[in-house]
Amino acid sequence: MLPEVLLLKEFKGNDAEKLVKKCPVNVFDIEDVGNGEKKAVVSRPRDCTLCRECISGGGEENISLRRVRDHFIFTIESTGALPPEVLFTEAVKILEQKCELLISELS
Repeated sequence: MLPEVLLLKEFKGNDAEKLVKKCPVNVFDIEDVGNGEKKAVVSRPRDCTLCRECISGGGEENISLRRVRDHFIFTIESTGALPPEVLFTEAVKILEQKCELLISELS
């Protein structure tokens, strides 16, 4: 499922830098907001593993970590024997056959 990372408060200056350094997969970036001010932003939420490192040390009330329940990430990796688009088509056919078998067994 797709990770969702929400900053419930603005992290500015040193707090922003600390947050960026805490994340082992670089979900956060620093954005320049002008006048020498910098703030943390969520730039790569898909990379989040929900390791909870960003909320360690009392940050639970400032950052919301969750999964989007109706959004799935589907990844195809080919070994080279079949192109990914053919591999996907064949996988969907097999899944369809298995679903039909399950439906017939339940009937």
